[in-house]
Amino acid sequence: MVNVLSADGKVARIIEPDGTTNPHSGEYEGLAFSSTGRDKVVADLEARGLLYEIEDHEVEIGHSDRSKLPIEPYLSDQWFVQTGDKEGTKGRRDEGTKTEGGGITLGDGRMAPGLAQAAMETVHDGRVRIFPQRYTKTYLDWLGEKRDWCIGRQLWWGHRIPIWTATGVSPDEIADSQDSRARTYDAYSGRLNLKTDALAIRPDSETGDRVYLCLRDEPSDEDHKTLSECGLQRDDDVLDTWFSSALWPFSTQGWPGETESLKQYYPGTVLVTSRDIITNWVARMVMFGLYAIGKIPFDHVYVHPKILDGRGETMSKSKGNGVDPVDTIATHGADAMRYSLADMTTETQDIRMPVDYVCPHCGKLTDQAVALKAETQARKSRGERIERGLQPADCIRVKCSHRDCGKEFATQWAEEPLKQELGLARETSEKFDIGRNFCNKLWNAARFAFMNLEGAPHETLDVAALPPEDRWILARLSQSIRRYHQYIGNYQFSASVKELRDFFWDSLCDWYIELTKPRMSAEPQVFPARRDADAPADNDNHQTDSATAKQVLAFCLDQVLRLFHPTIPFITEQLWQQLNGIAPKRGLPGIADLKTDGQLIHAPFPPVEGYPDLESESIIATFAELQDATRGVRDLRASCGVSPKEKLAVTVVVPGDHLESFRTHAHIVRHMANIGELNVVSDAKRPRNAGSMAVHNLRIYVHDISDDDAERTRTAKALETVERQIAGKEAKLANAKFVANAKPEVVEAERQRLAAIITQRKGLREHLAELEG
Repeated sequence: MVNVLSADGKVARIIEPDGTTNPHSGEYEGLAFSSTGRDKVVADLEARGLLYEIEDHEVEIGHSDRSKLPIEPYLSDQWFVQTGDKEGTKGRRDEGTKTEGGGITLGDGRMAPGLAQAAMETVHDGRVRIFPQRYTKTYLDWLGEKRDWCIGRQLWWGHRIPIWTATGVSPDEIADSQDSRARTYDAYSGRLNLKTDALAIRPDSETGDRVYLCLRDEPSDEDHKTLSECGLQRDDDVLDTWFSSALWPFSTQGWPGETESLKQYYPGTVLVTSRDIITNWVARMVMFGLYAIGKIPFDHVYVHPKILDGRGETMSKSKGNGVDPVDTIATHGADAMRYSLADMTTETQDIRMPVDYVCPHCGKLTDQAVALKAETQARKSRGERIERGLQPADCIRVKCSHRDCGKEFATQWAEEPLKQELGLARETSEKFDIGRNFCNKLWNAARFAFMNLEGAPHETLDVAALPPEDRWILARLSQSIRRYHQYIGNYQFSASVKELRDFFWDSLCDWYIELTKPRMSAEPQVFPARRDADAPADNDNHQTDSATAKQVLAFCLDQVLRLFHPTIPFITEQLWQQLNGIAPKRGLPGIADLKTDGQLIHAPFPPVEGYPDLESESIIATFAELQDATRGVRDLRASCGVSPKEKLAVTVVVPGDHLESFRTHAHIVRHMANIGELNVVSDAKRPRNAGSMAVHNLRIYVHDISDDDAERTRTAKALETVERQIAGKEAKLANAKFVANAKPEVVEAERQRLAAIITQRKGLREHLAELEG
């Protein structure tokens, strides 16, 4: 019997496709299908001697997401689209070459073996690129199966299939239809200008031949009358959701008409989607675009990560485990939310975002997982049977988890009276603290900079003659602009945000602003031109120290606000207006001529190539050594418990060919590491009781902050740890399966890490030898 259920899960009166009642269904009607109904079927089979054996099997039964009831099978005819190669064609081929012996005609007149192969070719030849690239395999593997696509669905909504059928037509009747039915069909086809293949007859020995009629346009009332007179009835099924969705890129633009909108907006540039519909949607849009229009619907497909809750489950409304953006904006701000999402959008993994309730009484957070556990325990204590894992939507009232509060509050799933009684809790996540913290940093740092930018000049600067910190920050700015554009071009949003954050927070705030504080507060002074490999021989330009620092800082801040504007638009717009009031003219005339008036959203974006005239590999390399030395001194100071305010005596051993350059800029290390006496040499022995550290090609000694015996013990332990790490890495790389199966970039990363640890071991051994010597 056909499994048909009523709304309450009981066996319904089963009606056959021809409208008659199934003669065997009456005795089962009204029985609960999943229990008594099936039990009676088993009993009847056993009574008739038709039951041979009963075995227990564990099976995974699909359940409706909405009703939570088991999904029962129903055998029926379905409509399919053939996506595989047409007869007489096979394999990958150039679409521009006519297929011999069969194939399909694409929208632009070219031939292809089949829909799937045509869609695969667009990725093979680079017309469609998928980011991250690893999802290309998902796309190609699925299309490569070239399975027929079932496009019929038995639902009450969607595009109804435009097929009319007449069944039970005998061969003799078709032969005689030259005088009646065929003329009617011909007349109808002529009125609607149907193609000849819009009519088809399918032989069927059991029911008689079946006539199919496909209409391109929706029939009028008169057409319906004609169809009925011909004995034709429309198919009850609707098109698969993904069939309709595949039409979206061009059907929304007026297709099949050649509209101006279609010309302007098709094809698009980028499709942003989730990985779980690469096959259902992306591949089918490409197939339909090629078939109907003859063009791909988009050039790039960006597959974004999925946001999961703290338990690793996909967020959904029905589960109630999502975060309402409005709530997040209320707790953290729109900019913080946007920044955090961009920062978490990596290429390698989904985003786990634990959800918290914001107590309306104390404002503190209660973890949603804690609330779920408490709700489960409460129901069990009341003797309730829990047949499935509870979801946040099952939590109506929650108790604040903080002892100093402990009050109950209502969730969004509670009835309105309970919300009024207990107070409604917003939902948010501590993950957004990342964005809030950065936005606060940007705001405070910009406000500090504003206090020093009054009177910032707008003059032509000789970049080669600037102080080293000025040349370095300008070179880093140009470098960051180029890298940012590269990351954005590859849809690497987390990397792009990290690049800007590192420049702003680390380079601009922690280094440049700190280095220029004395210059900002000092009276204007003139410094002599500096000459190095970057400076022209005839350079005799002198520049004002304080004024130059202000101009450089204003320019860097201007570029930072432009770069961050797409991610955090509100704060940057506000800061932009304040910057315009303090330093209305910004830039580097002749190198970076900027438009600064109006709103930031209308301001030109920093160029893709950055500012090549500002870049200098030598100053970046030199400054990297200065930073290594500074960080080394700070780390030794911290590890030995020495106050940051205490001035220290330091010796830095540098390679001989770097000696002059390092000494020229040694004031940067002296200032940033709070050093009293700084010796820069190419060779030196470790002073007794000095803290020692090797950083890249530098050896740093901080005098009189350590105890040699304790340092010897610490270094020996560190060396043991490094030896174990090296052994583990070497064993991993010696594993043939790992090298063969892991991605090449993963294997290369392991090799680079091993090389770095070996270098670290060398430094520790040398340091231990110094201590023991």
